[in-house]
Amino acid sequence: MRSRYIFLLVYLLGTFFGGSRAERDGTCSQSQPCIQVPDAASNFLQCVGLPSTDMGREHLHRLKGVLEATMDIYTFMKKSLTGVPLLSLEGALELNLKADPLQNEHLVKMWLEAKMIPLLNSVTKQFLTCLSIKNFSCSTYQTMVRELSLHYSEMDPARQKWIYTFFMYPFLSGDRVAGCVTPGESSEDWLIKNFGSFRAMAWMKDFSALNMAFSGLEVLHLMTPAQKAELLLRPEVASLDNGTLTLVFHSLLTGSSQPQPTLSPGWGHNMTTPGYVYDPSPYLPHQSHHLSSQNTLRQVIKVFGIAYSQVGDFAEKFMGFIQEEDMSKTRPASLLQFALNFTLAKLADMYREPDMALVNSTPEFNVSNVEDWYHHVVKPLLWNFLPNDAALMHPNLRMAFHEVFCLDNDICNETSEVDDVCSITLDQSSCGLTDAVQNMAHVLHCAAQTNLTMSDAVIVRLVFELTEQFTYLVKELATANFTEVVSDFKQIFKESHPQSLIEEQLDDPEFIILWFKIKLMPLLPDVPQDLLACLSTKNFSCPVFQTLVEALGKQMESLEANPESSRSIYEHFIFPFLFHHNTSDPQCVSSANNSTEWLQLNFGFFTSFAAVTDFYQLNPQFSGLEVLHLLNARQKAELMLLPFLTPSQQEQVIKEVFNFLKSSSNEREILEVLRSLVRLIRQVKPSCDVFKLILGEISSLPSHMEPGIQTVTYELISLAPRECVLENITCPVTNVNATNLCRDVNSPDLLLHWNASIDVRCNFELEQYACAPLENFTAVQLASLLQCDLPGNSSRSRMLWQLLLTKLVGVSGQALDILANMTIRNPAATMILDSIRELHLDTVNVGVLNDPDFLRKWLPRLQPFLHSVSPSFLSCLVSRGLSCNTFQNFVEIFSRVRPQMNHSSQVSVYTHFIKVFLTRNNSAVSQPMCYDPEDPELNSTAWFVQYIGSFLSFLTVEDLQAFGSQTAIQVFTVNLANIALLNNSALSEDLITYYTELVYLQNNNFNPLLLPLLGRCVARPLSYRQLTANDTMAILEHYVATCGGDVDPQVSAALASNFEEVHSSTFAALRNLSTGMSIGQLRRVNPQVLSDSLPILNSVTGWNIGQGSAILTSLMSSGFQIKDSEALLMLGTLTRSLSTSTITAINGSELLSASQNSLFVQNLMSGPPVIQEIIVKKIISVDTNSETVLQNVPDELATEIPRSLLMAFSSTSIVIDRINRKRWKHQQAVMFFNVMGSENVTTDLGGANNLSPLVLQGFTCTIVMTFQKAQRIALIRACGANSVTLKESQLICMYNIIISENSNITSFALYPPGMLLYFDYSLVPQNNCRSYFEHLGMAEFRILSSVLSNSQRALFDNARACLNIISTNLTADDIDVLGNMCCILDGSYIENSDPSILAKLNNCSDLTESQGAAVENLLLSGRTEHGAPSTWTIQTLKDLDMLPQYLPARFFGLFDKSVIRDYLKHIQRKFRNKVIDRLKRMGFKKKLTRAVRNRARRSTVTECTEEVIDHVIIHNEAFPFNYNVNQFNFCLSPITVRENLEAITEKVDQEAFQAIVLSKLREAYASSGSIPENQVQVLNSVSRAATMEDISMWNIPELDTLASLMDPSDGEWDPDLAKAIITKYLSVGGNQLGTAELNAIGGPNLCSLDVDVLANIATQSIKDADALDISNCSASQKSVLFTIASEAFSESDTRALTISHSTFLLMLSYLSGADVEYIQRLVTSDVHMDGLTFDSLDRSVLQNLSVEDVQKLLGINIADLKRYENASNVQFWTISQFQFELEKLGIGLTGGMPNSTTPAPNSATTATINTITPPSNITTPPSNITTPPSNTATPLSNTTTLPSNTTTPLSNTTTPPSNITTTSSPTPTAPTTSTTSTTSTTSTTSTTTSSTSATINTTSGDVRVCAEASLSFFVSLFLLLITSQYIIM
Repeated sequence: MRSRYIFLLVYLLGTFFGGSRAERDGTCSQSQPCIQVPDAASNFLQCVGLPSTDMGREHLHRLKGVLEATMDIYTFMKKSLTGVPLLSLEGALELNLKADPLQNEHLVKMWLEAKMIPLLNSVTKQFLTCLSIKNFSCSTYQTMVRELSLHYSEMDPARQKWIYTFFMYPFLSGDRVAGCVTPGESSEDWLIKNFGSFRAMAWMKDFSALNMAFSGLEVLHLMTPAQKAELLLRPEVASLDNGTLTLVFHSLLTGSSQPQPTLSPGWGHNMTTPGYVYDPSPYLPHQSHHLSSQNTLRQVIKVFGIAYSQVGDFAEKFMGFIQEEDMSKTRPASLLQFALNFTLAKLADMYREPDMALVNSTPEFNVSNVEDWYHHVVKPLLWNFLPNDAALMHPNLRMAFHEVFCLDNDICNETSEVDDVCSITLDQSSCGLTDAVQNMAHVLHCAAQTNLTMSDAVIVRLVFELTEQFTYLVKELATANFTEVVSDFKQIFKESHPQSLIEEQLDDPEFIILWFKIKLMPLLPDVPQDLLACLSTKNFSCPVFQTLVEALGKQMESLEANPESSRSIYEHFIFPFLFHHNTSDPQCVSSANNSTEWLQLNFGFFTSFAAVTDFYQLNPQFSGLEVLHLLNARQKAELMLLPFLTPSQQEQVIKEVFNFLKSSSNEREILEVLRSLVRLIRQVKPSCDVFKLILGEISSLPSHMEPGIQTVTYELISLAPRECVLENITCPVTNVNATNLCRDVNSPDLLLHWNASIDVRCNFELEQYACAPLENFTAVQLASLLQCDLPGNSSRSRMLWQLLLTKLVGVSGQALDILANMTIRNPAATMILDSIRELHLDTVNVGVLNDPDFLRKWLPRLQPFLHSVSPSFLSCLVSRGLSCNTFQNFVEIFSRVRPQMNHSSQVSVYTHFIKVFLTRNNSAVSQPMCYDPEDPELNSTAWFVQYIGSFLSFLTVEDLQAFGSQTAIQVFTVNLANIALLNNSALSEDLITYYTELVYLQNNNFNPLLLPLLGRCVARPLSYRQLTANDTMAILEHYVATCGGDVDPQVSAALASNFEEVHSSTFAALRNLSTGMSIGQLRRVNPQVLSDSLPILNSVTGWNIGQGSAILTSLMSSGFQIKDSEALLMLGTLTRSLSTSTITAINGSELLSASQNSLFVQNLMSGPPVIQEIIVKKIISVDTNSETVLQNVPDELATEIPRSLLMAFSSTSIVIDRINRKRWKHQQAVMFFNVMGSENVTTDLGGANNLSPLVLQGFTCTIVMTFQKAQRIALIRACGANSVTLKESQLICMYNIIISENSNITSFALYPPGMLLYFDYSLVPQNNCRSYFEHLGMAEFRILSSVLSNSQRALFDNARACLNIISTNLTADDIDVLGNMCCILDGSYIENSDPSILAKLNNCSDLTESQGAAVENLLLSGRTEHGAPSTWTIQTLKDLDMLPQYLPARFFGLFDKSVIRDYLKHIQRKFRNKVIDRLKRMGFKKKLTRAVRNRARRSTVTECTEEVIDHVIIHNEAFPFNYNVNQFNFCLSPITVRENLEAITEKVDQEAFQAIVLSKLREAYASSGSIPENQVQVLNSVSRAATMEDISMWNIPELDTLASLMDPSDGEWDPDLAKAIITKYLSVGGNQLGTAELNAIGGPNLCSLDVDVLANIATQSIKDADALDISNCSASQKSVLFTIASEAFSESDTRALTISHSTFLLMLSYLSGADVEYIQRLVTSDVHMDGLTFDSLDRSVLQNLSVEDVQKLLGINIADLKRYENASNVQFWTISQFQFELEKLGIGLTGGMPNSTTPAPNSATTATINTITPPSNITTPPSNITTPPSNTATPLSNTTTLPSNTTTPLSNTTTPPSNITTTSSPTPTAPTTSTTSTTSTTSTTSTTTSSTSATINTTSGDVRVCAEASLSFFVSLFLLLITSQYIIM
């Protein structure tokens, strides 16, 4: 087979070419082509790289290229385009193959036609960018421009803009082509050749940048209004004369605003439009300011400048007003009134009185809407110059304003990514698409070289041959066994380019067939879903679509493909295409004459994969009944249950379908339809009428199908409500027509036999017996006959058996008596039994049927056949009104014959008989059927034995609950006969659990030994205390094997407590349950027993620290030494209990050796961190070289490596790999990020995405700003892709970088979701805001620092505006978009929203009390999946997952105490598996216990009335749930506390209980006055309730104890108590504040110590310690710690003016104590300090930092000052600076000191209507402020911008002094290099704010900026227009 397969590959192209189709040799088989390879073809194959000797993967790649290139050439020639001499092209390629194909015009044109033009509406930015760097010549580029311009009008505006922005301009900007400028070429020729129709997408400045000789006036007739408007603002406009100026303005009003869609080579010269003649009089301003005709152009320019300045001033004031007002309370009319007020105030002498109707109106005004700006601000403003509405509404004027406003900003940008499913395919190989040029060139070259003429006929033949042979290869591959080759084959051919199909091809069936064979057939049967989805969007004509469906169907059928592959083609291509095909022939309906033809044409082979509802959805005229012959069984069943049919229609359909089935006589199909009906009915639950119709039709089916039909019938009966099943269906009467049955039956052989013998022979068929005269047939003969397995199908006929037994009814009783107690193995037993029932049981009344004598007679008679009982027998029998005694008798006999039953019959007995009987009255009474404790006949508690019997194995919990109430059923559970039945039944785990629960509700001390094995797993733990040691050993023998390893700790404790003496055998039996022993019990064990049992003890999981310590202490007391790796490895799970003193005594090399054992490290990781730290310290001591440390320290323990050792790594692959796989803390990762984040390292790793999240968490601005821009962006994106946990400072740094570098800021998916929390929302395009919030919804909102918490409200307000949320009722879609933002919603949204919000809230890290109450209200509403409160169970609480911890205590009052107790056990396990804050855990448990205790009356007893607290009680996972404070005190003894302290402190969370524990502990050690260290070490959170008295009794000599006490997870320490503990530790000789101590104590507790104590800390201790948080320390403490740290991390050159980045990062946590000198050194060190660190600096330092200092210190993070402007120290620094200095930062920071001089009063005339006046206390800056150049870009925005040295006026800017020139322009997208020193004074606005709330979009900073700039520009433009026209006239 392998050789044949290789031969096929060799032969693939062997017969493709030649003058005619290759002839077949007469001896060749039809299945295998002959090998005839002409010379030309052979040479061609050799030339294109497909020699017969090469069959590898590369060969397949080349084969694919040849196939596609041939298809592309055919596609091109098929279009019959002129102007491309193919033969000349071949010749040229033959002569110069090495020439770049991209510089061949004809090839490029061919490529455009075949590949790119069809994809224009799917082209992406990435592809165009790729195209811009291809090696096109200017000539081929201009060819592309010419071809693309022909299709300009067919593209959407976004794609038009993209082609210019991402292809044309970047290409022309390249140094290689230098704008494609030809010397002497006119501007018009250059523009048309290089831009074509796309010139409309450009700015004038682009043309000038690309062509220095470009003249805008020369091409005025080709320019858009926006370009003409831009021309007026260019510098050269000042030199224009009046006539030229007039020309520009006239062109603006009269010129065409759209380029011609298609242009010939001479395009553009005939663009003329009728002139616009207008009267200048309406354009004049108020007469008092009439401009005389003598005004010169210079005067016009002067007026222009004045108006420009004033309107710019207006924009500044308007933006200031918006910032200062609460926009949520401002009506749109207020904005408009403000605009008009300011206009009147500033220009009152030029304007007429305002129209008060306009002022007082309340139009809708959205400041982000360009049209609203034009209508409500620009038009009213200009109307004073031009009171002519018609002129103001001139489309070119409006368009100019609109485009200037929008095109340079994102707000109106329509070039966002357009959803196109075909773009998915395109993006997969965007750059690879252009490879098609090379492929086509190669094929044409080889054709020329080998004299293969590329005529149309040859190309067609070539394509046909290729596809025909390829089809053959595909078929062979489908059966080939060479999976590797097939895999290669499929992978290669799946590397498909976009589907380049143009409109003409979509209507050409012949072309599509060829395309199918080349493009699709290689991918069959598994066509990628995205490709199918792409194809479904193509506008195929119906004939072409139907051709494609037919071809796909034939191929899939021939391949015998997996049905799922065919289903995929239907679901992703056929159905979507038809669903969206709404052109000339919607859904291709009119192309067919009827439903049958429509189905065959459009679905064909794929018909069976559709749902019937699809057909009706696509074709309103569809008739399912017409196509019954085409539908499969499932679809026929669906047809009968269509939901939209009326009752009469449904009746007709059901009858017609059954009539069709009956007429077809296809028994298999009938049964398949019926089974499909059963499956569908389970889902749709039809009406009673439908059930009756279907059951009625089934009963009329052919009688010979009875066996199969009966099974389905009774499945349907079981699904139908009882009232929906007719009695004649339950107990049908068999009507036997003997005449018909026996018409053709002859029994001569049988009669002859009877004449000779009375014996019954089994070789005669049943009909011969049934139709014979049986007058003399005896009971003996009948008994013999009933045992016969008669031949033929007739033996299965119910009617024949009914006829036979009816004739012999008189002797049948005697015959059955003969067979009594036998088992009849007759295949016809079911039919015989049903006939017996109908003849003998159905004919007697209920009284007789329940008569004991009747039962005694008939039950033995039925028994031989009961193993084959049918559902019909059972259903009929149970409907006969059986008495309890009768039912019990039947259950007993069914149980007896159950072993002979098959599984189906057993299920039937339980389902159709037992369950039906026992649930008959379940809705009326709670008492189980057949049980009455007062009735001697019915008071037996052996109820399960009597009424369920051995069929108990089919019982479910739901069934058991349906049989009666819990209290009634639990009475039966302790009956030993019932329990014995359980032992003999294979029951489900949940049933055993429920049953056992009922046992202990009935008897809470039931002996667990009596339970079934599974029942012991869930027995009440306290019940095990009654066992003896021997009983316990018996239990343990099977316990773990049966119950698994996750044993209830209380069970372990109970079982372990039963051993008074512990031996090695005890540990061997207990194994993991040994953890149930108390510490006192372990201390009493003989050390030798522990030593002997060490191989068992070291594998026990779950030892707590105290238990392990007790065992180790005992072992070492007996001589066991722990001093080498061998001993360490022997400890196993006891390793976690090692003490630091023991570890310190072991040689480092031994610890290094042990650490190579993964199990040792795993055990170590479960122990205290201080042990891990000491071990790592010892390992490091072996060799302190950084890279050696990296090698020696296990990956899991790397978190303990000191930061100071992580700075000197090389970038070798070994080192990089080690770093990348280890566990790191954030503070460590920052130290080596300069290496790991570098470009060379990430390149070696295959990209930044391959850095581990733990490495990426080291991202800091300090380091990444030393990288190249591309690397910075790559690292940020990698953090997003890897879901890295990041801090606020990191996320803000990322945002600052993205904004400063303008790096695709709206591609939100590329960045960490948390970064979007700090995003300037004004930069979010409104048409893309949903995407922003979808990705923001994945962020952790609680990461926002407290100073930024107010931004949460703004985020949600923006989300509401984007998603159009107008009420508190959030939809499921809203919630899905908001994601984690739901975590910050207030209660009104939570309780009124779609219930899906619960799933989002469940993921929140925290919820407030009010949010928890809202969740409760939502749950109480009954609208959630959890239903009404009355239906809630413990499962409800479990399903709520983590939400219950936030619910109020009253919520838990809705549940029984037992439920809360069990739930508490559940959450204890959950807490063990999840890291949950201890305070949350304490609060939650407190709520649960309070909910229960509030129901009980306050106890006044003074003694223990609950269970005495002992070792076993303590191990209850709900402990101390059942105890109030008094009972806890009375029931807990000091001895119990001493013996079980750790077990108690792990569970007791409430302060009052903790105080009792401490009191009992003091009492236990009162005699000695000192509490041992091993007890202090396990106090856990109880220690936080300690007093000074308690601490005075504690022994704290060891580091382990100090570390345990300082564990932050146990809660915060009172500083005085913390000081007392640390002082007590330091008072022990030899103890000091070393590295381990510092890490254990942590920063906050360290701050409790006196300064003189801190001063004694060694520099090495600080150097090796973690970064300590000293934010709680006093200034003097911080200063001391900083001094020590600066010495610890000092650099070799202490006199250096700068500080290295690594030192800065090491010192970061200590900078709050830094002095001025140190911070000044940081100013010059380029460290890019973050805002929060800046805010932590000492104020004495801050007041010495100038604005320039801070700008250098913060660097890229300078905008953090604005972000944190409300932080205390930032405010302190801000108010100490001059405001004009702050403005130099360009970030909108206000609050500085007023400037030192005051401007002269404004002499302008002031209007009297609500005018705005500046405050009198405004001062001006010093006179040395420089004036910015006229072209300086000065943003006017509160948007956070990041200029490097650009200064920016603020939104609420002040009026500049007369010697200052203020400019305004849109916010730049990147920092500029020009410096502008601009200052102004602050104005305040006084306006009346309406109380009516209106929604105004004022969040977009960029919108405001472009509005201001565009408005000022447009007014200036219009002033020029007016004056120039006036001068002309």
